[in-house]
Amino acid sequence: MPVIAPIHTLSLWSFARKYLLFAVCYSWGFAVQAQALESTEMEELPKFRVGLEAGALFSTLSGSGVVALQLPGITASLVLEKPINYRWEAAAGAGFSMRGFVRNPDPDNGDFKQLTARFNYLELRIGAKYKLLNNRNLALEAYLMPAVLLGQSVRDAFGALGNVQQGEPFDLGISFGVSYAVHPKWLFTARFRHSVLPVIKNVDGNTQFNPVFGQVNLGQFHASLMAGVRYTFFVAP
Repeated sequence: MPVIAPIHTLSLWSFARKYLLFAVCYSWGFAVQAQALESTEMEELPKFRVGLEAGALFSTLSGSGVVALQLPGITASLVLEKPINYRWEAAAGAGFSMRGFVRNPDPDNGDFKQLTARFNYLELRIGAKYKLLNNRNLALEAYLMPAVLLGQSVRDAFGALGNVQQGEPFDLGISFGVSYAVHPKWLFTARFRHSVLPVIKNVDGNTQFNPVFGQVNLGQFHASLMAGVRYTFFVAP
């Protein structure tokens, strides 16, 4: 009796084998192309970039029962960026930061003075940038930002006040932000910064414990929002 060969089974196996071979070759080719693209991008990365950043600063001062509203300030700094790969960059900077505050009167508690204060700092920052996968023009930034107090000015309606408590000579803050490049040399940036050390300690120098909320109050702290623009004027190939 003649034997009928399993034609359909052989055909399916042959098709599956060809499809599997095609998938392996395609995957290998895609991996090679991606690696070549990444190598090309790595070769195109500069050694470092240097730029100037300037912007407006909006700050508040709070703590120890004091709340001071924002008064526009300015910031300007020199920025150095070192690409690590096509997503990560190390970043550092140094510059001038002027933070301002307005303390409004509180007539209900017998306080009729309005005070305006400005604090000038030499501010440093060191941190990193991460360029988002879907849009490398958009980057997230995080910094540690120490600062040295250069001087302060406190004024009321009649002029400058001399007998006021001095701010701490050293400030330390953390900052998180975002930047967007509209051109290889131009980008917009916005950052939020908050002090982790008191910029003005309690008058008695001691901490205060709130038995209800359990808060240890060390003094008054800065919080600020910066919006500005950055221009890259030098790129090391």
